[in-house]
Amino acid sequence: GIADGIPNVQKKALSAVNTLLLELKTGKIDAIIMEKPVAKSYVQSNDDLMLVEDIEFFDESGGSAIAMQEGADELTEQVNIVLKDIKEKGLMDQWVIEANDIVNNAETKSYNHLFLQGLKNTLLLSGLALLIGLFLGLLLTTMRRSEITIISFIAKAIVELLRGTPLMLQILIVYYGLDILGLNLSAFMASLIAVSLNSSAYVSEIVRSGIESIDKGQMEAGRSLGLSKKQTMSKIIMPQAIRNILPALGNEFITLIKETSIASTIGVAELMYQTSKIQSLTFEAMKPLLLVSLIYFALTFGLSLIMKKVERNLKYDY
Repeated sequence: GIADGIPNVQKKALSAVNTLLLELKTGKIDAIIMEKPVAKSYVQSNDDLMLVEDIEFFDESGGSAIAMQEGADELTEQVNIVLKDIKEKGLMDQWVIEANDIVNNAETKSYNHLFLQGLKNTLLLSGLALLIGLFLGLLLTTMRRSEITIISFIAKAIVELLRGTPLMLQILIVYYGLDILGLNLSAFMASLIAVSLNSSAYVSEIVRSGIESIDKGQMEAGRSLGLSKKQTMSKIIMPQAIRNILPALGNEFITLIKETSIASTIGVAELMYQTSKIQSLTFEAMKPLLLVSLIYFALTFGLSLIMKKVERNLKYDY
């Protein structure tokens, strides 16, 4: 490739062009090798960048290519015809200019709707994940407290597995793994399943800690009054445990709001995904990041204040 022909070059690969652009602007890298039309768009929208065109390929890696399924000969032929026509007519350069005009048009400079859509999806994903995680967490806690050894062991193993692996890995396994099994879920549904499962492990620990915070003598007192173990748990222990764990559940919701940003890796249009989209539209790397950081801070700080007030009220009620 081009980079391999540069003496003493140190290559750095990143997953997004926006990240490369930010590193170039901040002086962390000296140059970016990318497709010529894309490079032209960035240069036309950034006065502090320049395009170096007089570079010879050191192999035959240049040109345009589109990946298709093996055996799609007819489609391949049609695509090659279209690519040849685009190249001969110089349409690519024309499209770059038109695209930049659209981006720079005053009517398209407001991206509030993208941030609002991202905010809605972030809150929806984290809120649903907490509710489902709460249900599954209670189920796991019940299983862990079971007197049947195998059930208790399975629950403990699930909790440790979910807590011991990265959320991103879990999202990717659910998204691609279920597709292999024939379940073609949307990116949002796959993320919801993965985040809910991940949250259930932490909720299970929260609920377990809440139950263990109640004096053991209360279980004995309930049993001495003629209540069954199940009745004592549901009518005496759990109401007190729930009061104790509410602040922790609030903190779990705050954590989920931040962690759902990982769902952007598979295309869920939450805040970070929309931020990346705005970066691509505006060719601005830093401003969208600063704005989305303020949105995240407003969400988490506001919820923290609410949870502190709830916690104070609960202590006062006691």
